[in-house]
Amino acid sequence: MRARGRIVAVLAHLVGGALILAGSVLVWATVVPADAPSVELDGTTVAPALAPVALTLGALGLALTIASPIVARVLAILGVAVVGIGATHLAQRVATLGDTIADAASAATGVTTLDAASTTTAAPALAVVGLVLALASAVWAFVTAPHWQRRQAQQRFERAESGLAWDALDDGEDPTASGRADERGTHDR
Repeated sequence: MRARGRIVAVLAHLVGGALILAGSVLVWATVVPADAPSVELDGTTVAPALAPVALTLGALGLALTIASPIVARVLAILGVAVVGIGATHLAQRVATLGDTIADAASAATGVTTLDAASTTTAAPALAVVGLVLALASAVWAFVTAPHWQRRQAQQRFERAESGLAWDALDDGEDPTASGRADERGTHDR
């Protein structure tokens, strides 16, 4: 449970961020004016804040890989805040999607009052799924962080004595002093 808690939180943050990013770059709607070429509206045009939200959630997920339990809880709270910002932005943009489509059609044809046929895609739903997954991941990280194991690099290990001259040098001793000088003297004779 301990190692899996961190892994689940990190992967869910990364996958949620990837889904949001995919939803922010895919085509949301296609407008087909009568006497003009069709216009595709992607997520960066309709909801420009989703890409930074996605990248921030991915960075938070990567930060969870090295975070202590206390820092992980702080990152989880930041994750919830970022998801809230993204959800608010997405809801506002989806609510005004009809106006955005009409503005794009008017800009494509130069006519200010224009009714054009349009089709929408499921890209906003992909961003919603990513936001829900990121929110669940942040809550999971907050709940399970106290049970995460400390990183292996924080543990101390003692080395075994090998009896070599290098070990004596590491300990600050002169390996040629004392008993070793006597042994050398007997070998020279």
